[in-house]
Amino acid sequence: MRTQWQTGRAYSKHGHRIIAETNLRAGHILFKDLDRHVSGRIPVVPHIFISGEFALQDLVLMNYDRGNYTAVFNNEVEHLTWDDNDVQI
Repeated sequence: MRTQWQTGRAYSKHGHRIIAETNLRAGHILFKDLDRHVSGRIPVVPHIFISGEFALQDLVLMNYDRGNYTAVFNNEVEHLTWDDNDVQI
């Protein structure tokens, strides 16, 4: 599952844009914060059930705000690109 959204926080002139993608078989979620230039891997139990995009967004933001992630190099998240036609607020 992949999602992108504006958190509503004002970290840049673009707001606060985050993109996230699950890799549940590998036991993690990758995320990319475009406006604060932070990327990371959030550990999850393999095969965890995430009910939808909003649940994924809540899970990512909760872990991000608490620092519960491992920083990753840009090459691990370069495929996570922002799509202006798919914005959730």
